[in-house]
Amino acid sequence: MSLKKSLTLRNGFSGEYWKIIEINLDRITPGSHVTLALFKDASFKDSPAGVLETRAFDWYGDNFPFTSAALATNNPVEIAYAKIITDDAFFADAETV
Repeated sequence: MSLKKSLTLRNGFSGEYWKIIEINLDRITPGSHVTLALFKDASFKDSPAGVLETRAFDWYGDNFPFTSAALATNNPVEIAYAKIITDDAFFADAETV
């Protein structure tokens, strides 16, 4: 699972494939940290050298989406992508691929 949304960086490089590369959950606090990486396209997704940009998302307290109820029916990656699409206006029209 990933997101497809084009972005041209200030240096002129562009990419369209966004993939979660890190999820850290603390269900006690509760808190989470998710790192989303931009790649040129899907063919670069497994190469750390292919990362053009990263964006971090931190959710705590009432904004924490990884509840027991949510995890009972979805995996953490699916939950994170849904939360990113909902919370970040840039990704509101991203295609899930």
